[in-house]
Amino acid sequence: MQRNFVDKGMCADWAEQAKEMLIDSIGKEQAKTATELVYAEVISYNRKNLDSGLQDESRQRNRKQDKTKRREEFKKI
Repeated sequence: MQRNFVDKGMCADWAEQAKEMLIDSIGKEQAKTATELVYAEVISYNRKNLDSGLQDESRQRNRKQDKTKRREEFKKI
């Protein structure tokens, strides 16, 4: 009878350890997922920021070209 009690105690300890390990692994997975989501958000923000910057540069280049073109046309007149 004593042996069954010890076995149950050992089994309960093992189950508790297994439960803790499962909780830890779920927490780690959630942390990993959250980190990956943050990375994705940063990449998305940087991509949008880069696109916006490239569009601004393109507009500035076009304005400069238009000004130069108008000046040349005005000089011809």
